[in-house]
Amino acid sequence: MKVYTDDIKSILNSAITKYQELSGNLLNENRNADFFGLLSEDIKEKKGIKILPDYLYKQLYIKLKSWRESEVGYSLDTLNGLCQYVFEKDYFDTFETAPEDEAIPEFPWHHPSFPATAHYKLNIENYSNIWLKDESVNFTGIHKDRLAWEVYLYYKSKIKDIIKSEKNFKIPKLSILSFGNAALSIQYLLNYFGLPALKVLYDDTTIDPIIHQALINSGCELYSHDLDSKELDSHDILSLTKNEDGIELTYGDELDKFRFYDWLSFEVLNLNPKFCFMPFGSGELFKNILEINQREIKNKKNSKRFFGNREILRNCCFVGAKAKSKNTKMKMLYAKFNKFRQEDFQYYFDQATCSKLSRVEYVDEKKGCLEKAIEVANLNHLTFEPSGIAGLAMFFQLKNELGIGNDDKVVIINTGKIKLELFNK
Repeated sequence: MKVYTDDIKSILNSAITKYQELSGNLLNENRNADFFGLLSEDIKEKKGIKILPDYLYKQLYIKLKSWRESEVGYSLDTLNGLCQYVFEKDYFDTFETAPEDEAIPEFPWHHPSFPATAHYKLNIENYSNIWLKDESVNFTGIHKDRLAWEVYLYYKSKIKDIIKSEKNFKIPKLSILSFGNAALSIQYLLNYFGLPALKVLYDDTTIDPIIHQALINSGCELYSHDLDSKELDSHDILSLTKNEDGIELTYGDELDKFRFYDWLSFEVLNLNPKFCFMPFGSGELFKNILEINQREIKNKKNSKRFFGNREILRNCCFVGAKAKSKNTKMKMLYAKFNKFRQEDFQYYFDQATCSKLSRVEYVDEKKGCLEKAIEVANLNHLTFEPSGIAGLAMFFQLKNELGIGNDDKVVIINTGKIKLELFNK
């Protein structure tokens, strides 16, 4: 996200000053890295927001010293963490973003359009206003293509910066923790544009063997690890993928993750749903939609991409569907550890920018709702796999509890099914 350089300099300097006053620890040119490690710990302790020490030191403090442009890009999580620490308010409640030419579609990369994917009415008995947002038409068949494009744009920009600033440069490699889909979408673009292979950390006890073979065929560098053994962070993932000097995509702060699904979020919100159901794997899609919905409801000036009805969306119930068991049919949605905590979403639920009935909930596979969703998906000739239609399963699971009426507008996101034929050549 583009912000004004002077604003972020002011925020960072205020955070440094506040920590020095609170702790008595002073910024010392000989021990800068240690200082920012302590500042990072204090932000996490006081605000529950994690900003990596190296990111604070190298990407903010050092970079901003020599930055001469009037605008600079940083992730919203980083900006919110610093603003909460200094001002007790989020970035958007304190500063304005720099102007961006955001009305020009950039996805799909081979023929940009907005909306990029279609929506159409589902035929479901007793319900007349159920709509499907169908991401299965994306190039590799899944919504992760949107994430992959943002990763590619970031990576290309990063490489250009390195080439400009270093004589003897080495292109850093990318690492990610993945159950397969995100890695395949990213690797497809890396292959297409001739970039280094993606390093993928996966769990061979849960990954679908067909997906595993596709990852091998795609050219990914694979590293197996028991992902249930402990919660990992960026440093762990870089170490386990033998990429200590590389870039970590899962938890890393360098990439603005609110760009992963921003266009998709607008496409969904512009449909003005009363209820919106979607799969919840990494949680990025769910958080993107909640964040952009809140911005457009609270901001005086709306994005050029927003055509929604604020009053309808202010009361919309957003539901993310998770998988609880390691033996689930929804392989892409199981994770013992997730980078998002309940409080990451409770913040949105408490802001009066969506229904308080909004939630993240496990699909109860014993109730038969997933089987019902598969049946309906087949009758409607959808391209899907169980994880992709978890939102439809959750609709059947909660329709009575939420009191969904016959003509209430419901939008269900089908995140699609990976096109394995692209990786089996």
